[in-house]
Amino acid sequence: MSSWVGFFSPAPTPLPLLARLNDAMVNVLKIDAVKEKLAALGLAVAPSTPSELAAMVNQGLAVRGELVKAANIQVE
Repeated sequence: MSSWVGFFSPAPTPLPLLARLNDAMVNVLKIDAVKEKLAALGLAVAPSTPSELAAMVNQGLAVRGELVKAANIQVE
């Protein structure tokens, strides 16, 4: 089993601001002390772009949606 952490913002956030926030986070994750601390916690750092995160989230939703349909799970 794996897990991940992502940072999200409201839908109307301007793309230039998203890019700036992503660049800042990626730069923090490049700092050796940060990488070492996260590694000590058992976390592997794999920064991505906002579009890559969106694609991963959408893929996960699609897979889980198919599992729900296959298991005939109904909303209560």
